[in-house]
Amino acid sequence: MRAINIQQDDIILDFFSGSAATAEAVLTLSSEIKCHFIMVQLQENLDKTIKYATGNAKTILANAITLCDKLSVPHHLTEIGKERIRRAGEKILQS
Repeated sequence: MRAINIQQDDIILDFFSGSAATAEAVLTLSSEIKCHFIMVQLQENLDKTIKYATGNAKTILANAITLCDKLSVPHHLTEIGKERIRRAGEKILQS
């Protein structure tokens, strides 16, 4: 069951993409029907953001920075989103 009514060839636009959860969901849905997505996200610097984070948010940001280091990419939220989209695409190709 889908939470929203997406039709064939619809375009989903997310102005606050973050880590690209919407993109992953649309890619998964695209195995059922053909739809597209446009993700928009400012290049948020994770090193600056973690300075002001507390509690669980600080842990999540530290994990994101570690992932960026493993991928040898800048510490930007957009890099996390791009990697999530890559992994979702690979998962779909494997199934």
